[in-house]
Amino acid sequence: MMDDILFDQEFFNAARRGLRSFSNEEREQLKTFVEDKILEDGSFAGFKNESDLYMSSFGFALQTLLHSDKYSEASTAYLQSKDHGENLDFLHIVSLSRCWRFYSHASLESGIHEKIAEKLEYNRCNDGAWNQASGTHFSSVYGFYLAIAAYQNLDVSAPDEVKLVKTLKGLKSKDGYFGTDHGAVSASTPATAMAILLLNYLEEPNALFVDWLLKQQHSDGGFRAVAQMPFSDTQSTVYALFALSVAAPEEFAKVKGDAGKFLLSMKKEGGFLGHCRDTESNVENTYFALAGLGLIK
Repeated sequence: MMDDILFDQEFFNAARRGLRSFSNEEREQLKTFVEDKILEDGSFAGFKNESDLYMSSFGFALQTLLHSDKYSEASTAYLQSKDHGENLDFLHIVSLSRCWRFYSHASLESGIHEKIAEKLEYNRCNDGAWNQASGTHFSSVYGFYLAIAAYQNLDVSAPDEVKLVKTLKGLKSKDGYFGTDHGAVSASTPATAMAILLLNYLEEPNALFVDWLLKQQHSDGGFRAVAQMPFSDTQSTVYALFALSVAAPEEFAKVKGDAGKFLLSMKKEGGFLGHCRDTESNVENTYFALAGLGLIK
């Protein structure tokens, strides 16, 4: 297995590079934007405007990058209260691993990584990989990617990793690429990008999937989530850029300029939008946009 591509770490490093392209004034605006999103308990709100560990994982990473210590004591207490993730679902176990990797304060216990990793196995499916949903027979590319990223964040090896190539190839959508779930009719850009990254990680050929991914670039420079989508979105664009930068550097060089212009067009009031029809920026899309801008530097 390749050990030179750490998925979330690459995103974090890219976000740091993206931040360097901002002026001092823009960084202060971004810092204000992020700090305004922190709740009194030290966490960040999710889409229901309630404390959410998933959103907090991106907010904490941004705070680390911006050297923000607002509510740091509350944030530490909030994260410590999650302990090793008892009663958390898969997505929030993954988020907890991300928090522990990128949270800037040194007052966290590190001896519980293995216990957190054990929780990931609750979502391991009969085919050997993971699904973000519980109780399913087949894994998904999304669950697969998130699990590997979480194991990397925890510095723990995923059990039986060498058996996963066949499983991943079995997750192709009916059009021959990769969709959101097992048996999907058509491919999606994030899933295919994640599959390319996983295939690269597993040292398997992926050129066919790169060709499909390149076709998803929209005239606005970004990448569409699915081929039928009339507009691009931030996260699809960043996942596509990440996959192409790793698996097809020459093709990446051709598309990155226009993709960067699209990402900059998503900037609004200190943060970044998810797509052109979005009305409010959040820390998740802002973190992704920063990573995308860093990838193209």
